[in-house]
Amino acid sequence: MSMAAMPALLASAMLAGPSDWELISTPTFETLNGISSSSPDFAIAVGNAGAIVHFLGNDSGTLVSSGTDVNLFDVYTSAPDRAVAGGEDLVLHWDGSAWSPLVESMVGNIYTPVWENPEQNTVFYGAPGGFSLVCRADSDTGGNQACRTFVDTAMAFCGSSDDTKVILDTGAIWHIDNFLSDPVDPLSTEPLVPRAGLDLSAVWVPPGACLPGPFAPTRLFGINIRSQFYEFSDGAWSFMGVTVPAQQTMSWLTGSGPDNVIAGGFEPMTMKGPDPNRGVIWLYDGNSWQQDGTLPPGTPGLADVDYAYEFSTLVFENGFEAVAVGKSDPVSGESVRLRGASEGGATISNSRLGPNRRADFEMTVTPVAMTPAPGFQLALRNNGPDTASANYVLLGGANNLRQSTCPNSEIEGSLAGPRAFGSLTMTPGQEVLCFLATAQDPVEPFVYNIQPIDATDPNCKNNSNIRNRQIRGCE
Repeated sequence: MSMAAMPALLASAMLAGPSDWELISTPTFETLNGISSSSPDFAIAVGNAGAIVHFLGNDSGTLVSSGTDVNLFDVYTSAPDRAVAGGEDLVLHWDGSAWSPLVESMVGNIYTPVWENPEQNTVFYGAPGGFSLVCRADSDTGGNQACRTFVDTAMAFCGSSDDTKVILDTGAIWHIDNFLSDPVDPLSTEPLVPRAGLDLSAVWVPPGACLPGPFAPTRLFGINIRSQFYEFSDGAWSFMGVTVPAQQTMSWLTGSGPDNVIAGGFEPMTMKGPDPNRGVIWLYDGNSWQQDGTLPPGTPGLADVDYAYEFSTLVFENGFEAVAVGKSDPVSGESVRLRGASEGGATISNSRLGPNRRADFEMTVTPVAMTPAPGFQLALRNNGPDTASANYVLLGGANNLRQSTCPNSEIEGSLAGPRAFGSLTMTPGQEVLCFLATAQDPVEPFVYNIQPIDATDPNCKNNSNIRNRQIRGCE
């Protein structure tokens, strides 16, 4: 692309000052291509020649035998005893004690990305190529392997069992079940979001953005092959107005929410050294992108970045069972760690680049007598100390929801039945009452908090029947 055709660089300022980053040498000198964290205290990095490094806390890692010498490109972990990794003709499974082959082939495929659904019954993996594949295998055993051909390349997965979204490099989003068919029709003929031709090279799904049912995620962030940032919102992709300098290549994105997005990549070194590239970090605060100029000297090129956080609070799983989550920083009340996998076996870590607001979103649902049909009263309350914004979706059975008086809400029909959307901003202690009218013999609507009460901050706890999806610390 010529300079005349290059979009303007709108966020060229560079953050400078004291660094919270730490450059960590690991037990391998192999390039690390992928990294994933199940918590701030546990992470796995994979790389060339079968290298796998496990991290506890902020240690320098332990080299763990993979049983292979092929290059590994991606890894996904949901717990210290649960992970999958993908590479050349191979998908590996970690059971807490050893890595073992889950999928093996001899056709020259590179299996990436890899992902396991929350129910831990199905592993999905992509195989980019002229006719790109999306494949599946049973968790633990590798049984029932199957693949489906897509013209475009899978970039990311999200969702749950029999309810998985596949985001492709064109920006298209497909909805599949555990056996690669559409959950509603025998075989999907149209994606939820059609091809946009974006040439995406990385896609990140913010926590809570993957809605249940045949609906596209509410938010996505992506980078294309020209290192331009894109955002998916309101059902469409849009250019965020930023193209990084031509010498930089962005590799991947991560974050805690739509106002805390981190992108990692590399640029060529200007002086000869052991590593050909140096690392690059860009940060998005919900308004603009800025390059982080505080990386330690000698930070090698970054191939992947991952963000994990936990909070020192009791949360209520589906509103009924209190569970404790994680260790926390005694000052901030949170535990946050951003890690990057890089060339030369090094990693970088930052334990301070996290949210700084506190929120506690409570919602209760009470059956009430309404005319001409029964319904429910919803009481929404901000119990946190900060003013915060929330988005929510209410899902009922087929033909169940008829009318909503909830703030800024509307009801839409869908294949899964009507749904009501709402958004609101509440000051500390503020309570909002609203009503949902339903059909006769109503079924209580499922209440999903699709973003934490502070839409820019996942630091939250729930004291009611909000069913959170993919919000770490608020499950």
